[in-house]
Amino acid sequence: MLEICSGNFIMMESETTSSKTVTFGSLAFYFIPLALQAISQSITYPLVAAVAARGIGGTANIAGLAQASILLFFIGSIGAGIFIAGMIFGKTAEGHRVHYKVSLYTGIMLSAIQAVICIPPVAHMVLGVIMGLPPDMEAAAYTTLLASIPLQFIFSQRTPYMTTLFLHRATGRAYAATLGRIILTVIIAYMFCSAALSLTGPLWAVVCQTIPIIFESIAMYLMAMPFIRKLPHAGKTPTPKEIISYAATFSLGQLFISLSGYIIGSFASRAPHPETTLPVYYAVISLFNAVSFAATRISATVITFYDDLSGRKMLKRFAFTAGSILGLVPLIFIIPFLNRWYFIEVQQLPAEDIPLIVGTSVSLILMPLTIAMRAYCEGKAAYLKKPVAILSGQAIYVAMVAVSSFFALSLGVAGNLIGAISLTFSNVIAGLIILFSINLERKEEIEIPPEPTPSIPQR
Repeated sequence: MLEICSGNFIMMESETTSSKTVTFGSLAFYFIPLALQAISQSITYPLVAAVAARGIGGTANIAGLAQASILLFFIGSIGAGIFIAGMIFGKTAEGHRVHYKVSLYTGIMLSAIQAVICIPPVAHMVLGVIMGLPPDMEAAAYTTLLASIPLQFIFSQRTPYMTTLFLHRATGRAYAATLGRIILTVIIAYMFCSAALSLTGPLWAVVCQTIPIIFESIAMYLMAMPFIRKLPHAGKTPTPKEIISYAATFSLGQLFISLSGYIIGSFASRAPHPETTLPVYYAVISLFNAVSFAATRISATVITFYDDLSGRKMLKRFAFTAGSILGLVPLIFIIPFLNRWYFIEVQQLPAEDIPLIVGTSVSLILMPLTIAMRAYCEGKAAYLKKPVAILSGQAIYVAMVAVSSFFALSLGVAGNLIGAISLTFSNVIAGLIILFSINLERKEEIEIPPEPTPSIPQR
């Protein structure tokens, strides 16, 4: 059923792309499936957080789990460009084989890096000193980081099969594997939290996350193998150096973005009452991260439709509209009965934190919008083949996160609001920098016309 829907979507997508007139409807048909896939991949975190929150340490486990996850994905961002490289080099049998080897070695390297960070003195320096986590949160973060070392390897090994499915437009199969992962996470989380098992805390939260990801990886492997067997032989084998060099630019940009959560956490943990504000912030931001991840898919939409001159203004309006709508979606959870169910019963936050939860949710409403607009600028730069502009914007983004978080902390802003202020401000500045860089590069490309030949001979 999913594959049939995927096939219909591919037909709709090709018709939309080839159409000369870009409409809100054609953009929505392209963007909504991408957004749903992005959101569905982010659903599992609140379920895993619920398992962690029910263990010894309570809500401190949520903050510890979140900080460890930030560090986990920061390490993983070193190899983020390998996926993009697979979309380019994985079209032939030779390219896929080399890409698989690069993914294998990348997984081993990333796991080794995380293992080094988990050495107790190093872990205390990173989690306790640099990130400034209180002892109970540091303990939860350390347990999570240590137990999730295998995840780095699993994520890397999943990459070649995911790129194969994407290259052959088998998005229905890829989404089926992700949907199976979500369903399995729900089942395991419910079983772990039940009175019969009562397997709770950071360690079991990681187990709850790892088992479904293994299932998803195996499913993608089985689905991708028929396509891999039919890959054409080009007769030319790319070298690992070629693939790594191509991936490096994209990895560097993702590395910049991944720093933001780490920076915000280090400042927010130094604000007053981190034992109260940090669990609330991370419980709320997990919802906004899901829709914000969907907002980043605006860049793919821009790349696809930007060649239509008449629809470029439409793209900007669509990005603004989509970002605004995505920002409103998490506010559903400030409705009283949903608020108590999700944050009090599922996330195990104290009932007296409800005003803090509502205030944090409202403060983050602009984050998906600003991310959508930054993604629009990145998509435009990617279409125009201006990677330096994208890297410039992402570097400035990280710098602005640090600067705005510092000033927010200095001005006495509560820890649960520092992230909202710095993320919103930094996304706006990054988008403007990307546009400025694009215009600057265009000016440099303008050729100066030669001086006209004088009509009077010079002596």
